[in-house]
Amino acid sequence: MNIDDKKSFQSFTNHLIDDFQDYLPFTPLCKLHVIDCYLQDMTNNDITNSLANFAEKIKNNKKNIHITKRSTKEIDKDDKSLERYSMSHQKKLSRLKEISSIPELLKIIGYKNFIHAIIEKYPFPPIAGFSSHRWTEELLYKYIYLYFDISKFKDKADIPLPAFNTIRDALHYPPIKYPYIISPFKFSHKWLLSYYIKKPVDFYFVLMTKKPYEISPTDKKRPHKSHRYDESFFASLIRLSDFSIPSKPFRSFSYSAQSAEESVNLAYCFNKLYEIAIQHSKKFHSNSDYTIVFLVREGNFKQEFNDYSDDLWTCPNYSLITFRNIETIIKTLKKLENNLKKITSENKDSANEYKKEYNVVNEIRRNITAVNDNLPFLSNLPLETRNDMAEYNLKKKNALRLIINDQNKIFEEKEITIRCATSYDLKFIKENYEKLSKSNEVFYSSITNNDDEPKQFKPLSNKYWKNLINKINGFILIGLYYQKKRGFIVIKGISKHECRLIYLYVDEYYRQKGIGKHLLSEAKNTAKQLGYTKISLYVLSNNEIAQSLYKNSNFETTKLRMECSLNE
Repeated sequence: MNIDDKKSFQSFTNHLIDDFQDYLPFTPLCKLHVIDCYLQDMTNNDITNSLANFAEKIKNNKKNIHITKRSTKEIDKDDKSLERYSMSHQKKLSRLKEISSIPELLKIIGYKNFIHAIIEKYPFPPIAGFSSHRWTEELLYKYIYLYFDISKFKDKADIPLPAFNTIRDALHYPPIKYPYIISPFKFSHKWLLSYYIKKPVDFYFVLMTKKPYEISPTDKKRPHKSHRYDESFFASLIRLSDFSIPSKPFRSFSYSAQSAEESVNLAYCFNKLYEIAIQHSKKFHSNSDYTIVFLVREGNFKQEFNDYSDDLWTCPNYSLITFRNIETIIKTLKKLENNLKKITSENKDSANEYKKEYNVVNEIRRNITAVNDNLPFLSNLPLETRNDMAEYNLKKKNALRLIINDQNKIFEEKEITIRCATSYDLKFIKENYEKLSKSNEVFYSSITNNDDEPKQFKPLSNKYWKNLINKINGFILIGLYYQKKRGFIVIKGISKHECRLIYLYVDEYYRQKGIGKHLLSEAKNTAKQLGYTKISLYVLSNNEIAQSLYKNSNFETTKLRMECSLNE
């Protein structure tokens, strides 16, 4: 190693030690210090003494500043690892002396440790996660030079925020072949360009269902005795803006080697999905220049997805976003939001560039959240019902408008949304359930599946409410939104042909404005599409407003329940 290379390598090592003391594990930091000592031509005795002082300093910092959750056992483990680099283990020290390049240095630290340290210190969207198998040592090496070019940025305050073009040029060439990588999802270059020039984008969730598929009889003379089946994936689309379903599922591809001639590959599947999506989106866009974006769960395709992914990323017509779970995206966004506040106060120009990247991640998070919220409801419905219901919901959503007149003040006309309730609505539902149940035994006995024996109110468990939200107990919740949460209605099947209206609630401030009527109408239509021929309900005799609403909606009195108090 020549003098210039040695200085550069030593500067890089010092940079890592100074910047990552609070982020790297204890042992890699000690290794870095030993390498730095060798670069200073120190003797083994001096290195051992220096290492002991350095280790004590690092342990105190980690105890007091950063790793507050570390247990005493973990600290003791660090002490044992330090003994390996003492005078009695000179071979360990000598091995570190041979490290003379950055790739070798990173291998000593451990790529996984270093990646986690960078994510924690610099949680920028293009580097948050490294979830793809495409990250090689060479790409990581380029990435490090992008952020830690010692000759260019002597002060870490001068290190710039990365623009997408910089990341693209440093890591991926040609740019369109590989996707950008954002944990836990990745998206292609084409959609990014569409986002920046504000080109209209239509998001579609790709719903994959796996089931046996009959290929053909193996013996034509005895077709009833011998058949060939394989496990095939059937693909269908859900448009996220209105949850309409443009077509019936079609066979997309198969994993079975026996049916290789019959199977359809993944690239063909997505090209066909693109054609379906384009025809469906034409109904909603006056401008023909827009981008189709598919959201796909990586778990649907396992290893086979990676085999086809190179072809998919190069498709010119559409963009593909793959993701794993929403929780990691939300955590990434929180880190981005905190960083954005700090950056805005220091440099407005950098903040504008950073905000674009934050908005990209947030847009994807919003659409994936919509999938998570509504997919359980959609997937539980029969396939033939989904088309009718989605079409109906679309017409209702476009047609429903409310003009609210309150205290002689006319609010401007705004669209309302009626949809199935999700886990995010749980708090609102529970609060109003408790209000109503404490004063209404009939309602409480209905929602707890015991119509004949009303009981005293008891709070229901969180598990019960989650089951109710996910339709496990047979309940269907429909929620209405106008600016904020305004009302909910609950129906439940009680027999093959009859369902029960369990709960109709409208916010007090928005009553007598037609909202309850819209919710009731939506519940009746939903019940009808699910195959029920009758809907019933209970109402208190002194609730004249509710009785009037139900009578105006064609409900008739069929039973009369009478009570007599025995306490007098």
